[in-house]
Amino acid sequence: MEDKLNQLKRAMKRTVFADVKFTDKQKTAIKQRLVQAKESDEEVMIAIFRILQEEQSGYQIMSSLLRRGIEKFTEQEGILYTMLHELEQRGFIEAKWEQTEKKSYCLSNKGRRMLAKSESKQNAGSYILQTVLEG
Repeated sequence: MEDKLNQLKRAMKRTVFADVKFTDKQKTAIKQRLVQAKESDEEVMIAIFRILQEEQSGYQIMSSLLRRGIEKFTEQEGILYTMLHELEQRGFIEAKWEQTEKKSYCLSNKGRRMLAKSESKQNAGSYILQTVLEG
């Protein structure tokens, strides 16, 4: 299988990407975006838990994350919704459908306890991430 992927990569270099050229300005802009987009999973998780202390829609969560400079889900909103679904399944957040057919999320009691515990620890984000991943 790996051989087929390598063949595809070589073919794309010869055809699709053969005429693609980036200016130095474009290269610099791309590198800056990559550096900025490297929020750690811990930072993202702690931000989501703090945002969900109040009821929020997925759109509001995304907007709050962007205001905090977290661009991890930009143009990849599905990943955020998958994460919210997983947190709901594990009991850290609660979700409900409103009459406008909009789903809203907020921390459950379990999520509030974990956020409070994590904020009393020195490595808050790491504690939340570890707890969520361990289930």
